[in-house]
Amino acid sequence: SPFPPNILLKVKMMTNEEKKAEAQKIIAIKPSLFDLGKNSSITNYGFLCDAGWLPAIAELIQELAALDLPADFRINQIKEKWSELKVHTYPLIEQVAEIIEKYRLRLENVCESCGGYAELKTDNAFYRVRCDSCESARKD
Repeated sequence: SPFPPNILLKVKMMTNEEKKAEAQKIIAIKPSLFDLGKNSSITNYGFLCDAGWLPAIAELIQELAALDLPADFRINQIKEKWSELKVHTYPLIEQVAEIIEKYRLRLENVCESCGGYAELKTDNAFYRVRCDSCESARKD
């Protein structure tokens, strides 16, 4: 398998509240990395992706937490868009961008829903990275 074993985890399907609770555990790794203002995307919605990507996001945050970042550095949003991991930060820092890109590439074939092996699925201009089982369950 081209994926490290700690990324290819099967995770259970989660409700939005469960995903938000998992996001809070990840934020707790280093809360100062996040924009947690009352109007922030992270405060109001958590991470805008499914549970299958949360283990990799936790690793990403641990990696960023180990860096010596400027005091004003913040993660504004973590989401899936066009079937890819997107992490919006301020200010833009090349080292951070390289780490985010590494995780974006790692998740290219990881099911966003369960964390298993997946391929890009398209349907009416919607793009998703899901395994066949999760894609079938979504359509039912």
